[in-house]
Amino acid sequence: MVPPLICIAAGMALSVWPHLREEILVAANRVWSQPAYLHTVYTGSMPALSLPKGLRLGAESASLRGVISMTLALTFALTSVFRARLPRMLRVGAFLEGPLVVLRSLQSGHVGDYVVWMTIGVATIGGACMVLLR
Repeated sequence: MVPPLICIAAGMALSVWPHLREEILVAANRVWSQPAYLHTVYTGSMPALSLPKGLRLGAESASLRGVISMTLALTFALTSVFRARLPRMLRVGAFLEGPLVVLRSLQSGHVGDYVVWMTIGVATIGGACMVLLR
């Protein structure tokens, strides 16, 4: 249980980091902008870049969205882990349980079976691409 809890805590910490999105966008803009990239490569110093005004985000809204997304992800994860203990009406994706019975019956747990299914899937997609791209 420790590794998943560490991942959850790290995700929650990153989601509430102030101005993280803006810092990432500035770094991406620095690489994406060819003159800025060439200036960095040839001079060794990074030019001052900023985001366009339309991309600026307040720290409060970014933190709120991060907390909401982490709460939803944790809720979906817990409903998947404890699915057997929850009443059917509280299960996420309960409407898919009936059609998935056939798919679950095809899963034996043997690695060779999964290799066969993967090969069939790749061949099917490759064949479809070949037919559609002619």
